[in-house]
Amino acid sequence: MRLQLQVWGLMAVAAVSQPLFAEDANKKLGPHANYMLECQGCHSPDGLALFDQVPAFKGQLATFLSIEGGREYLVKVPGAAKSRLADDDLAELLNWMLVRFDKEHVPTSFSPYTADEVAYLRVNAFTNATSVRAALLENANRKK
Repeated sequence: MRLQLQVWGLMAVAAVSQPLFAEDANKKLGPHANYMLECQGCHSPDGLALFDQVPAFKGQLATFLSIEGGREYLVKVPGAAKSRLADDDLAELLNWMLVRFDKEHVPTSFSPYTADEVAYLRVNAFTNATSVRAALLENANRKK
């Protein structure tokens, strides 16, 4: 009988607290938390790459905004385009990253990413972002 009461007590606590947990699960994390969960495993907390094939963000991310096709590139890289983030969260994260890691290169004419823009661009994610990145940088260097 005592065990039954304990079980019923635990069930009552679970029933009362379940809506609280459900509400917490729907809370927006914010760009810094999303960066920690989605990006920093490869790009590190300070935006420096942890692996040879992974580009660093620090001091160079926003330069893509001044390269033809670069704005789209930042959304279409597989890590961004295929992330679990909703379109509005990804837009917010990209805007945050640009200022966090490369504020000095953000053009004054920069228009923040929107959820609609991200939704449109991420459908066609790059399969080989490394070669696309190299081509973008090569074309930008030719135009200098």
